Amino acid sequence: MMKLLMFQGASPIRQRTALLSLALAGMIGVGTATPVAAQPRRARLSSDLASLVGRDWQATPVIIQGTDEQVRSIAARHGVAIRRHLPGGAVIDVQAGQLESVVNDAGLDNASLDAIVHTNMDVTAVSTGADQAWSGEWPQSDGNGRSRGIRATGRRVTVVVIDSGIDPVPQLSRRILANVNFTDSASAGDDYGHGTHVAGIIGGGDENGVGRRTVAQSPGIAPDVEFVNLKVLGSDGTGRISDVIRAIDWAIQYRDQFRIKVINLSLGHLATESWTTDPLTKAVERAYRAGIFVVASAGNRGKLPDGRKVYGFIDSPGTSPYAFTVGALNTLGTPQRSDDVVTTYSSRGPTWIDRLPKPDVVAPGNKIRSLLGIGTTLAAQHPEFIVGAGSDARLELSGTSMSAAVVSGAAAVLLEGNRLLTPFSLRVALQYSSSRVGSASLFDGGVGSINVAGSLLAVRSRTASSFPTTIAGELVLAQKRVYAGIVPNAVLPAGLVWGDGLVWGDGLVW
Repeated sequence: MMKLLMFQGASPIRQRTALLSLALAGMIGVGTATPVAAQPRRARLSSDLASLVGRDWQATPVIIQGTDEQVRSIAARHGVAIRRHLPGGAVIDVQAGQLESVVNDAGLDNASLDAIVHTNMDVTAVSTGADQAWSGEWPQSDGNGRSRGIRATGRRVTVVVIDSGIDPVPQLSRRILANVNFTDSASAGDDYGHGTHVAGIIGGGDENGVGRRTVAQSPGIAPDVEFVNLKVLGSDGTGRISDVIRAIDWAIQYRDQFRIKVINLSLGHLATESWTTDPLTKAVERAYRAGIFVVASAGNRGKLPDGRKVYGFIDSPGTSPYAFTVGALNTLGTPQRSDDVVTTYSSRGPTWIDRLPKPDVVAPGNKIRSLLGIGTTLAAQHPEFIVGAGSDARLELSGTSMSAAVVSGAAAVLLEGNRLLTPFSLRVALQYSSSRVGSASLFDGGVGSINVAGSLLAVRSRTASSFPTTIAGELVLAQKRVYAGIVPNAVLPAGLVWGDGLVWGDGLVW
């Protein structure tokens, strides 16, 4: 189901496992990028690109950063073609034998491999409290001494799904506002099956495409949400980083036209450089600055092939402090939270290069049933994942892809009637009401499992402008009580000091 990007040379898992053991023992302080072998170059390279220097036996797509003039100059000097321009850079096609001279160019500052991104696959409404948000049964003061019910299903909120496309199935088709295809395939429909499944988790409705406020009829967390479908993955579930960047920037450009408030990124790739230079995480920051809440899956790299737990494998773009990164929870098929556990495959923090605390939260991601795209690769290759038959057929998948979709749906629920909430406010609201999962550490499960109903009550009881600062003191207490001392005296970069406070987004100190 999942395609991993394979690298030449020594296994990065073995290298990272050994080094991270030292880090968690307090023997490594400030995190820095994996050093490139000493060479006479000034450019910073992602580690996967650096590993190809000197043995580039095939053409390589490379993302370089700089102005249009700088890009054109570098391309002209080396006779390479510019495949496409990106904000602050471009993708160039470096032919066999050219890579070393290109990366040693004196005019080059940063270069990254245009690597493969892949999907992160491996009761939900009840266990997250979404059904309570739909019901309208909870009282809320209207400020005049009266009470009214809270009911939120994501109405008039738009979520962008950047994935393998969305099939126009009845449960979704009436609420898809736009379809844009960034791949070479013929249409923006879903050839693979992942994007339709993800969209169904976010906001699948009934057979007429609208929400019914019952768990049985509405598989989606926000059953009245609207979608923008941006296809970046092909029929094998993989695509290029540069296409994901193009899709993010498209969403920024058209955010007002389509009322875009949330981007779901149930995809990623092995992080090979700091979020400060990674072109994909920089695109995430642009979306955040534009007022869009970006939800990213943490990845499915939480254990080695022999089953041993491993830390430090958060996928990019979940490595960005401006992404809301989600790990996977196993509810064990029950609605109560008391038996929930973080899945063994869910990627654990901290982020490898920058040592940032991730994931931010966890949400149900194990054996999630959602919509089935007709004639898709997943359906054809994995009939064992299909539950039911005919119009009742559903696809059952597991992974942090599914968890991210749950959180995107939750964000849409919170935004209904509260569309002035900023990405920062949404982050705080979702973390504020989360509950710790057993003995899971911050690196395993973030601040805990989301609670949609609790977060909805929190945002409805405060104005959008005062919400983050009002509860900051409570967050400090909760964070230190639960997580202080995990990594004693470990100093994190960019002002992050473990135990004394965590700075996320625009600077709330926990």
